[in-house]
Amino acid sequence: MQTLAVRKLTLRMVYDELLQTNPRRSIQEAKSAIWSLNALLQSETENFDPVPLLKEKILPISFPNGTKDLVSFDVEFSIGDREYLIAQFTGKIKIFDYNLLEVRQLKTFLAWARLSSRNLSESVKAITSVHDGKVKTVSSAGRDLKCKAHALLR
Repeated sequence: MQTLAVRKLTLRMVYDELLQTNPRRSIQEAKSAIWSLNALLQSETENFDPVPLLKEKILPISFPNGTKDLVSFDVEFSIGDREYLIAQFTGKIKIFDYNLLEVRQLKTFLAWARLSSRNLSESVKAITSVHDGKVKTVSSAGRDLKCKAHALLR
């Protein structure tokens, strides 16, 4: 019986793979490498500088016209970290091509890469005001007090 000498995947291997400029890298390959990097960042103690990596086109982005591509950190984009903000801005801005659950799971990678400042929740300021004295109902289903009033007033 023969054994194969397969090396265990390390943070250095994934980091170096992403550093390799590859114009034919697919979005799926980049996403897979980011997932691996995220997992290894959680378990390994070796520290790497994210800056050289972010200069490469490794970040999957959805553009307002519906196309997707890999970009570097230099391109302005936002990360959808709130469902209502994703719904309001999809199709209008460049957004990190991961859904809300995936963004939450990539928290380690996003913090390490110093990308958290690009969260929509940090970029958007919510303002509430009254105009012309007209009453407008709250449009968020989670805030419909009419359905909850009985329980609140018991």
